[in-house]
Amino acid sequence: MSAKLIFLIILGELFICTAQFMFKTGANRLKNHKFDSLRDWTNFIKQAVRIPAVWAGLALNTFAVLVWILVLALVDLSLAIPLDSVHYVLILVGSHFFLKERLTWERVAATFFIAGGIFLVALG
Repeated sequence: MSAKLIFLIILGELFICTAQFMFKTGANRLKNHKFDSLRDWTNFIKQAVRIPAVWAGLALNTFAVLVWILVLALVDLSLAIPLDSVHYVLILVGSHFFLKERLTWERVAATFFIAGGIFLVALG
């Protein structure tokens, strides 16, 4: 695997993970959590578009998609998808440190199983 490809994968993963942290930050600021009517959905959308973190997440997602297209231009999809799974590890760690989410041994174990699979795919 080339250094360019590794850089693009890491860059894309950082974009997508940061976007998810922004979305979660924005979601935590939403007040209405019921969706029983069209009015509830409309209010939800009105609230969401006023939250800067949501817009930041959308922008970062856009950059992540552009980087992902570059990655797909360089490798087979059957290799790219498993490598894209590194975000599971980044989200687990980032959620703990940035969002103060609690880590459980089950989440950590499952994430390391995923990471092990990613390693095996990268070797092949």
